[in-house]
Amino acid sequence: MSGSVAPHKHMKIGSQKQLDEAVYKWYVQQKACGNKVTSGTIRNACEQLSKHLGIQFSASDGWLWRFRNRYGLRDLVVRGEAGSADTVSAEVYRVKLNELIKDEGLLMSQVYNANETGLFWRSLPKSTQARKDEEVMRGKMCKERISALCYANADDMHQHKLVIVGKSARPHALKDHMHTLPVHYYHSRKAWFNVLTFSDWFFKHFVPEVRRYQEDVLKFNLDDVSALLLLDNAPAHPSADKLVSADGKIRILYLPANTTSLIQPMDQGVISAV
Repeated sequence: MSGSVAPHKHMKIGSQKQLDEAVYKWYVQQKACGNKVTSGTIRNACEQLSKHLGIQFSASDGWLWRFRNRYGLRDLVVRGEAGSADTVSAEVYRVKLNELIKDEGLLMSQVYNANETGLFWRSLPKSTQARKDEEVMRGKMCKERISALCYANADDMHQHKLVIVGKSARPHALKDHMHTLPVHYYHSRKAWFNVLTFSDWFFKHFVPEVRRYQEDVLKFNLDDVSALLLLDNAPAHPSADKLVSADGKIRILYLPANTTSLIQPMDQGVISAV
């Protein structure tokens, strides 16, 4: 049968058979959708499914090792961006980040991630339906684009406006509505983020929004307001010492180089869905 797993000679039944089967079903669904599945996402799925099933269970390293053995799973290098990813640095960073969050007493609502993506908004599909007598379909890809910055906190409860960068300071179709756009709008010659744009967004929008959310929604005292923003090392991002709030409590932490495809939440979640 396609997609079936050959039984192992000494395959042991898991102590929580219903949970194991639910996790494996989730794994098969993710693979069918073309999503990358890592050890971390398997463990997270196990934690979530155990709650859904009303089972008290902790997805330990030992459980993960046995689960992978039971279903014949292995690490497989993905071609493309992930193929050059630094898995060692990603794992070291993950451990250090967890320790930092614990040491500073940060809540998941205080940990943010942001990343940019491009949208070729006038691009047509690369294929089309054609008659049998049509051998070649001529046409060029339109490269009209805008850039968008997606960001959120780890518990996904703080709703933000997207940050958009276009080429025009006042696009003709929107010139009478610039002040009512449901986004923070910037412009640049190539419709891409740069150091000035990113800095302006960080200090004029991100920092005030975080303070407002934690004071008004989370009901934190002013002295307890703090946040950590995770970023990759894109050229448009200023150095870490340049992106710090006046009181030093809202700051950034850069991801290691070549780890975006492994541990960049915006890439694996929001941007992938968009």
